[in-house]
Amino acid sequence: MNTTWLLTGLIALVAAPVLGGLLAGFDRILTARMQGRVGPPLFQPFYDVFKLFEKRGVSVSHFQNFYIVCFVLFTAFATGLFFAGQDLLLVVFALTAGGVFLVLGAFSPNSPYSTIGAERELLQMLAYEPMLLIAVMGLYLVAGTAIGPTPAAPAVLDTGKATTILACPPGDTNRLSASNQAASVSSAPVPASNTVASNSTVAAGCGATPCCQEAGLPACGTPASKTRAQADRNFKVATILHNARQGGMGWRMLLNLSGIFLGFLFILTIKLRKSPFDLSTSHHGHQEVVKGLTTEFSGKTLAWIEIGHWYENILLMGFVWLFFSGLHPAVAAALVAAVYFLEILVDNASARLKWQTMVKAAWIVTLVLGVSNLLFLFYFNR
Repeated sequence: MNTTWLLTGLIALVAAPVLGGLLAGFDRILTARMQGRVGPPLFQPFYDVFKLFEKRGVSVSHFQNFYIVCFVLFTAFATGLFFAGQDLLLVVFALTAGGVFLVLGAFSPNSPYSTIGAERELLQMLAYEPMLLIAVMGLYLVAGTAIGPTPAAPAVLDTGKATTILACPPGDTNRLSASNQAASVSSAPVPASNTVASNSTVAAGCGATPCCQEAGLPACGTPASKTRAQADRNFKVATILHNARQGGMGWRMLLNLSGIFLGFLFILTIKLRKSPFDLSTSHHGHQEVVKGLTTEFSGKTLAWIEIGHWYENILLMGFVWLFFSGLHPAVAAALVAAVYFLEILVDNASARLKWQTMVKAAWIVTLVLGVSNLLFLFYFNR
């Protein structure tokens, strides 16, 4: 893992709950203004969480607090992986595991209201997970493979019995100077200890340091065929961002993923638990006689659930940002803010639907927009 990406992931672990709390505060203020109210202060979500930490928690089941700890850890782990530039599939699996632990925590008290909330949360997961995986596949096909510009592989010299890597790609700070590379080719024979069977490689011009770490290429000494395959096929966030920026994809990336992006916006409403799909629980107090999924949680446990949701919201905004990653960062940030504003607008302009309607609508959108866009990318945009 590149040191810069590792530091970014660690910073995200600390910054995500802060940004998530500010986002929740902005959500409350904007919602209040849409409803003709003044609304709470921006830092009200932090005040609520601090107050919950001061309250005495009551646990109906011995396991429910353990499940909530697992929910927060897996959600934070997924957020850290994403902002550390790691594998998107692993991020989705960790996020799903966190959601499963939240459901188990809601099931454990054996309360009828909590159980209904847990069942509805499972239905929501059933509705949005297929589209979420399709979004990952679409990003992989457009910017994670050779469809987008991929880093050049090291120059290779075929010596018959051994294949020698002469130099790292241009721009790699770890490569030797041109004179050293020429000397290593013209005067230095391939050492006998490094000569192996055909299709093997010997590092001759890259020195002892790995080549192209930023671009995701492996260290010198890896077979050239594997080097190209690993560079061209990668689910990593770092690779998607590298290809989108260096390839100058711009709006073309969003155009190629237009169907998947619209489908992702649809399931984003479910994932953010906003109307009309806030079935398991709602952040609007007037919509709940009882709180559904979080009915049997209180005190510190409820505070940790709220922090876990903050992690989750920042991670989802990061997913949205990936679709705009080929654009200028300021433009991409403005579009992400516009998407969140749209979600708040839909939340305040619609009433809750039945779970049957949610599942049918989500699957129809997934098939019509997601699968068709994926087939187009697979067959016509390779």
